Amino acid sequence: MAERLPELVLTARLASTDVTIISNGSGSLEDYGILVDLGVSVFEIPFHHSVASVHDRLTRTPGSAGKARISLEYLVGRNACVIAVIVLTRQNADDVETTMRSLAGMGVRRVMLNRFNLGGEGFDHMGELTLLPDELGQAYQTANDFAIELGLRVTANVSTPWCIIDPLDYPSLHITSCADRIELMPITVTGLGDVRICNYSPVILGNIYQQNLDTILNQVSVKDFFETIPHICTDCVRYLRCLGGCKAVSQQSGIPLCDHDPVKSAFPTYLSAE
Repeated sequence: MAERLPELVLTARLASTDVTIISNGSGSLEDYGILVDLGVSVFEIPFHHSVASVHDRLTRTPGSAGKARISLEYLVGRNACVIAVIVLTRQNADDVETTMRSLAGMGVRRVMLNRFNLGGEGFDHMGELTLLPDELGQAYQTANDFAIELGLRVTANVSTPWCIIDPLDYPSLHITSCADRIELMPITVTGLGDVRICNYSPVILGNIYQQNLDTILNQVSVKDFFETIPHICTDCVRYLRCLGGCKAVSQQSGIPLCDHDPVKSAFPTYLSAE
């Protein structure tokens, strides 16, 4: 556990602020126990496949599946609010039902089912990892079909342009769009104090040990993040609900916010706005 993480959590909780811990699941049970006792609101732990070797291959960390399972079971046993995160790729999309059944069997009740977010080394393996729209839709359909039966609340928190995936097609899932103002963003703070607008954005806005948080979150670049509309979305009647997909992945790709979510470039036949 990062040295000052408990201090950051305690400070936030004393200010009546909810805290979400995003972990790879390899932390010690003692550390998770401390965070539970401090009142962490939500824990997010990855669980990408029901077969451990596939999970380990996706994380490129041998043994990570076993550690994630132990962590999930421990947090469930502590009655913590825990969300199992499945990142959908071509390596695991056909296992959605079985993975969901495995999680339900552990007592997990919340699942985050996210599309693979282009960025970093992922661009070098795009063909191996990125699902075509129809494949992503099929994975969502499978989750939609079994969520209620398994007693799972399933969300998709990496926003996808609605001209690629229409949330209305999956009524049992909660498919989110990006927030339209800073108050609704999942502001992310690292153990070192670096602040990002969300956990998907690579852009460091400032550091809480060096600047006031209000100053960090009210700078011009944050305002631009919300006010910039991708060129291709300007005439779309659904933009105010869709918000053009994930702006953070544009940041990861090094392209301007006025360009569209790079997932649209990957699937040019799906570019027409409605």
